[in-house]
Amino acid sequence: MSFANFSAAAVATDAPRNRKGQRRGTEPIDYSMQPLSTDAAARTKLGQRLAMLARLVDGTLEGAHEVEGVVVGDNLYLLRAHPQQLSRLSLLNC
Repeated sequence: MSFANFSAAAVATDAPRNRKGQRRGTEPIDYSMQPLSTDAAARTKLGQRLAMLARLVDGTLEGAHEVEGVVVGDNLYLLRAHPQQLSRLSLLNC
């Protein structure tokens, strides 16, 4: 698992809507104060949930996929799953 290295978090705001009708802005974020940085149990729990999601994706889609998602509160959202094209060399090394 890797942690993001961004200095700002997207947040919902009362700002005027953008051209997509969304209200959002950014605010500074200190990752050293976030639960995934400070709480080993939170990391373990999220890791277990991500593993379950990976098994679900693997059992549903054929072949290797690059998966993109987001965690919002207690919810996991799968945004995209791109099929991976494996080279012949990578298949020989399995």
